[in-house]
Amino acid sequence: MNRVRLTLIEAPWDLTADRRAAVQVEIDGTTLEVLVSRVSRDQVSGVPPSPADVLWPGRELWLGHPHDEASAPGDDVRVPVLVCNCGVDGCGGVAARIEVANGEVRWSDFASVPTLEPLAIGVFRFPEAKFRDQVERLMDRWRREWRSR
Repeated sequence: MNRVRLTLIEAPWDLTADRRAAVQVEIDGTTLEVLVSRVSRDQVSGVPPSPADVLWPGRELWLGHPHDEASAPGDDVRVPVLVCNCGVDGCGGVAARIEVANGEVRWSDFASVPTLEPLAIGVFRFPEAKFRDQVERLMDRWRREWRSR
């Protein structure tokens, strides 16, 4: 199993009040941005997304809930793990398939956005209970400290 750390950081954009924070992902001590830069041939880049976009209840993309209501479990759906430098997903960044099963959260099939060209970053497996605990603590902190700014 891999180690994951989710941290709130100051967002590199300022679209709305709810988007002043971003979720930095570290996997085994290395940020996701660095992992992407190590394998990217086409200078694929991205910045951490807003908590409202990936972890908000009803939109828990990083917990295996696809953002498209027409999607069914098992569909080939990738979700944003890094967004374009403008702070919006879809025009740039990196997406991955996220599945939750058998006590683990699995991130795989990373691809650049919008081309969906594969990125050989690897498959990451996190203990589900620890991942959910980090998500809960991060969202509590975001609601308490960042949304009131």
